[in-house]
Amino acid sequence: MRSLFVTMSVVVLMAGTTAYAQTPTSSSEPSINAAGRAEVRIKPTRAIVHFTVQAKGATAAIAASENARLVASTIRALTAAGRRADDISNSLYNVGVDHDNRGKPIGFVATNGLRVAVANIDDIGRVIDAGLGGGATQVTSTQYLGEGMEEARRTALKTAVDEARRDAEAMAVAGGGQLGRLLSLTSAGPIGAPIRDGYMETVVATAAAYPTSIRPNDLTVVAVASGRWEFVAKR
Repeated sequence: MRSLFVTMSVVVLMAGTTAYAQTPTSSSEPSINAAGRAEVRIKPTRAIVHFTVQAKGATAAIAASENARLVASTIRALTAAGRRADDISNSLYNVGVDHDNRGKPIGFVATNGLRVAVANIDDIGRVIDAGLGGGATQVTSTQYLGEGMEEARRTALKTAVDEARRDAEAMAVAGGGQLGRLLSLTSAGPIGAPIRDGYMETVVATAAAYPTSIRPNDLTVVAVASGRWEFVAKR
């Protein structure tokens, strides 16, 4: 079987919040609006791997029983590969009617999702191989995380604010005046999963004869800031 190579790229966007606000001026008074954007890259240090375990049967009970067997086998394999019990949790479970390509009922299918925390980024391939070898039928997604995410977020935010102010100053000069006091300042952008919900990227895999190799890219923390300043005309 072939080895699995996966390259990931993660973008984390800041949640929109109001960071600063002055007493609003009249809408008739001239003002300048500007926005800035900044990125900070950090190395991924840990991950969360999501497995899907699926089993089919003539009845719901048979499908569920076979699924339970495969889940137990998968967990044993993950534990043998060094995962602790608190590293493994269920993310979903359902049993329903299975259909063929024409929509005709052909039995039942039971699906169980396993969420596995990986503290060391170098262990991802080993964890994937253990899960698939133990009975998991799919690696649904992999989420990468890094140390210092909050520090990186604040660094990106400061740079984004600087960019917004520089643009506002340039517009003020071009308009024949200068920048006045800051009226409001906000950050904008919904959070995307560590993942390009960022949050994650799907990987379909099968048990392989060769070790799985995972090569994640750096995580990218993105900050967007918008500001509004008074425009002061030259006299």
